[in-house]
Amino acid sequence: MKNTMYVVIVAEIYLQADVVHQFVVLGTGLAECILSGLLSVEGKKVLHMDRNDYYGGDSASLNLTQARQYLSHLTPCTDL
Repeated sequence: MKNTMYVVIVAEIYLQADVVHQFVVLGTGLAECILSGLLSVEGKKVLHMDRNDYYGGDSASLNLTQARQYLSHLTPCTDL
C-alpha cells in the first residue's frame, strides 16, 4: 500500500477580485475529489488543483490524444 499525503489548505485566498476560496484541495485522486465535492455541497468555496493536466491521480482516465501520447512512449514487448 503506498503512502498518500493529503493536503488541504484552510484559508481565505483571494485569486481574483471578487472570488474568495475557503479551501484549497491539492491533487485529484479519488479521496481529494470526494473531499472537494463534499466541501462544495456544504456550500464552501473550494479551489481544486492538480499539477497534472488531467484529473484522477493513479486512477486517471485519458482522452484519445492523451492515450496516444502515453502509448507512444512505450516499447513493444518482444519476449512473447
